[in-house]
Amino acid sequence: MAVVPGRVCGAGGEGFIRCSYASSHDDLQRALERMGKFMQAAAWQPQQSLETVGAL
Repeated sequence: MAVVPGRVCGAGGEGFIRCSYASSHDDLQRALERMGKFMQAAAWQPQQSLETVGAL
């Protein structure tokens, strides 16, 4: 799974993310679980950047 800033899709994507999920169901499930853990551990706030929060 790849996640990129929504702005790469045009001005309407600003403030969103775009996910590319051309993969198996099992791989997608693992990716979503990891994303959820990251967001919980980081006390994710929509206005924070990944640089601010850090990566797990």
